Amino acid sequence: MENIIKELKGKSTIKLLFICSGNIIRSVMAQFLFKKYIESEIDSVDKFEINSGAVLFKNDAIDEKTKKILLNEGIKKGLDEFKPTYLKSKENMHYLEEADAIIAMEASHIRMIPKKFRSKAFLLTDLSKTPKKLPDPFGADIKPYIESFQKIKPLIIQLIDVFKKYDIIT
Repeated sequence: MENIIKELKGKSTIKLLFICSGNIIRSVMAQFLFKKYIESEIDSVDKFEINSGAVLFKNDAIDEKTKKILLNEGIKKGLDEFKPTYLKSKENMHYLEEADAIIAMEASHIRMIPKKFRSKAFLLTDLSKTPKKLPDPFGADIKPYIESFQKIKPLIIQLIDVFKKYDIIT
């Protein structure tokens, strides 16, 4: 993971891609949280292009529980316009090709992307000294969604701290 991040230093624009099964819950939470926190880094706003995508299921809209949690976090910008991206379709393969780093919610997600892109992929939980699983709350009531969000949020903050450590964000 750190080798991937070290290679980002000096790039004028860094393209991050968060991936999960359906791009309606976990990767969306990660994408919007990263955007929220990076906007507070005045010098770094334009340095990042942040996207997310699905490696397993094709969906048409963000999960309503995800949307509710993000709205409660004060994140509104871009939520209504968000459309899930299915990365296995030819028209969306460019997200994998262009990404400088691919950040997955589960190891199985990395195995689902083409082999040629795996060298720039790592797990979001790799940032934790005690890696935690990020289970998919799909189909559950709101509580598991909140639990996933509460696990993802500090990991996004840690990711930004790692970028600061390597002077990617100043």
